Amino acid sequence: MEELYEREIEGRLLTGQGKVVSVISTSGEGTDGKYEVKIACSPEVMVTLQTNGFWIERSRAVKGAMVSFSGECFQIYKSMDTIYCVVRATIR
Repeated sequence: MEELYEREIEGRLLTGQGKVVSVISTSGEGTDGKYEVKIACSPEVMVTLQTNGFWIERSRAVKGAMVSFSGECFQIYKSMDTIYCVVRATIR
């Protein structure tokens, strides 16, 4: 995974889309708050987006919604048959 990250992901804009699995407030409230949004991009790829309340409200990111995102991936790992990415992102 480390080699894949360095070769294909590090320093590049990561874009994708998927179904929102959960939205969790990590600090603050409203548009100024910080959030983690878990998105299922496929059965084998889960993405955790770190974003703020502005993008949550703008994209209507609620459980079950389809959203697009773009941002910088700063962590990637594999557990069982699933690849997990953690991305600082904006949601569209």
